[in-house]
Amino acid sequence: MGKESHPDQLTGVSTKAWHKATLALLERPNVLGYLLMTPAAFLIFFFVAYPFAWGVWMSLTNKQIGMPWSQVKFIGLKNYVDLVTKDGVFWTTVRNSFV
Repeated sequence: MGKESHPDQLTGVSTKAWHKATLALLERPNVLGYLLMTPAAFLIFFFVAYPFAWGVWMSLTNKQIGMPWSQVKFIGLKNYVDLVTKDGVFWTTVRNSFV
């Protein structure tokens, strides 16, 4: 059988040196700050930013509940124009919000 290689021999860096370099990197305040902030940034992105962007995109299409995705078309600001010009309930709601 051939001679088995140790992982340190493959990378050329000893485990002790690697740990020392990692600890030195983590002692830098900006690296540690970004590392600690990463889980919160993922949570904010997936639970706030992504649903918000998806909602804006959906408001710019003609998608309705139960409509297959093959029939969805981009209509731009038409939904918002219809809301302001054709929907009387919208203006009643706006007025009630400020009264």
